[in-house]
Amino acid sequence: MGGGLAGTATALALARAGFDTVLVAPDAPADRRSTALIGRSVAFLSDLGIFEALGSKAEPLAVMRLIDDTRRLLRAPTVEFRASEIGLSAFGYNVLNSDLLAALKAQAADAPQLERRDTAARSYRIEGERAVVELADGGSLAVDLVVAADGRRSPMREAAGIGLREWSYPQSAIVLNFGHRIDHRSISTEFHTRSGPFTQVPLPGRHSSLVWVEEPKLAELYAELAPEKLSRMIEDRMQSILGEVTV
Repeated sequence: MGGGLAGTATALALARAGFDTVLVAPDAPADRRSTALIGRSVAFLSDLGIFEALGSKAEPLAVMRLIDDTRRLLRAPTVEFRASEIGLSAFGYNVLNSDLLAALKAQAADAPQLERRDTAARSYRIEGERAVVELADGGSLAVDLVVAADGRRSPMREAAGIGLREWSYPQSAIVLNFGHRIDHRSISTEFHTRSGPFTQVPLPGRHSSLVWVEEPKLAELYAELAPEKLSRMIEDRMQSILGEVTV
């Protein structure tokens, strides 16, 4: 259940393993975020033929740079970790979620034991040793296994009675992609600030993604800025290491 990255990848893996699989999901909304794929994630996607299909759309993370930007009197020195130091070409790869999902969908379309139903699951119940899933289009499925990959507010999880604990932190994250004039050279830079990490992660070409942790009120204020002002603020926060920034 769920047509995002987790749901589509799981359905494809089960079908490739020889299980008759039904992917129940309406089309996922456009997702402009990116995902950094590390270690076993890369191996898993390679086994499915996805990683190779991404090609140049997956940007290597060859260097991880840490900068103390807390403005304290005594600050830690800048540190760079290089994948080559441990015999790797990259620690991982950063890829746009839209590109990754497109590659997964292309492989799923050709999987012989995978059927897609463009609808949502409404509820499910246990009948004997099987689960019966009621669908929004009026149909139903009797299955041996239900995988709930339908989001953090998962209706399937709630229907199964699986509880959770929730708590919050006094922080919010601004997530966006941006262009820049200077080549990032496959270096990811994390500025440690007083409010939290300000992390640039390279994307193909002269583009990067950004995860900017800030106080909630300031995050709301910055998110409302005009693109030109936000671009200048990001460039300043990054100490212009990538030159002019364009959001």
